[in-house]
Amino acid sequence: MDDDILPSEIVAELVDFLSRNCSDRIEDILAAADESGHYGCEVNVEQLVLSSNFVGLKVLNTPDEVLPSLYQALDEVQSNVCEDLDGEQQKLSVKRNVHARLYNLPKESKQVKQNASMLRSADINTLISINVTIVRVGAVMIREVLREYECVRCKHKFTLEGDISAKGSFLLPTVCPSEGSQKKCQSTSFQQVEKDIGECRDYQEVKAQEKVGSIDVGSVPSSLLVVLTDDLVDCCKPGDDAVVRNIASIE
Repeated sequence: MDDDILPSEIVAELVDFLSRNCSDRIEDILAAADESGHYGCEVNVEQLVLSSNFVGLKVLNTPDEVLPSLYQALDEVQSNVCEDLDGEQQKLSVKRNVHARLYNLPKESKQVKQNASMLRSADINTLISINVTIVRVGAVMIREVLREYECVRCKHKFTLEGDISAKGSFLLPTVCPSEGSQKKCQSTSFQQVEKDIGECRDYQEVKAQEKVGSIDVGSVPSSLLVVLTDDLVDCCKPGDDAVVRNIASIE
């Protein structure tokens, strides 16, 4: 049964798919000189659905659940290719900032929208594709994505990941997340550990408008706020036509 598939099996299927379809791009990434740079690896979603229907549909319908497996698979394929090509001799290195860039969603899928007016509440947290025109581009900013906190009572330290789509905001836990003691700490007070700024990412907000030709005559085009990160910042300018493929969310 597909519903019983293990996370490790999903990773294995993704490793097989990436090895067969993305090896050239991964070799280019391995050969790049910048160890800390951000790199995009294009993943054809329609091909993925044909290769593994279950995994492909998971990417479309519940991307937040399967994307960690996709990134794990990218790391494994990098390591495998580097080993196969004798990476040390050829000066290849595994990059830690490789991002899956999903494209070519199946045209018959419900995730492909003709315009923004077709978006519904059921589309939240799913992968969508919309043709748009860029109307405004914000400045590139830096957002902190990892921050360490400490429980005021028991001094337990923990790391939180900022929500880059919400301008890097950090959601504190409702109760101390410490584990291991017989009597669990119930403190609700936390403070940030003072230290140098943590891991950061480039961040840019773009305003996009549905293309005039995709809506009824006399209708006012709807707008979308699109968040660009890492290697995607500064990739467009006002007036550009673009296809937005992203996870839909409510601001």
